[in-house]
Amino acid sequence: MPNDLSFKPENRVRKQTEFDEIFRSGKKVSGKYLFAYILKHGKQPRIGFVISKKNRNAAQRNRLRRQIKEIFRNNKNMFDGTSVIIGAKREVNALEYGELENDMTMILKRAGCLKK
Repeated sequence: MPNDLSFKPENRVRKQTEFDEIFRSGKKVSGKYLFAYILKHGKQPRIGFVISKKNRNAAQRNRLRRQIKEIFRNNKNMFDGTSVIIGAKREVNALEYGELENDMTMILKRAGCLKK
């Protein structure tokens, strides 16, 4: 399905070994509010999250995680086969969805992992 916007388990980075591989071998790109580790592998696009407890309380961290997941889900068809770990800087707590989306797409374009 080319327009499949679901967020299936195969689109998630889950295991610690997968996170370690992406951190070790991936390229780090930073934006104003987010940072990303990106590893191209030619398979399905996948995403993982690293949200520190320094980013306020659990409800705000989960909201941020849901927003990033939604941005990825809506733009999943634009990704090349890439594993991405997205992390948040401390200043991210008071952001609107649009600002977060702009920062994330800017990071991913700069890293070269979005299709033209």
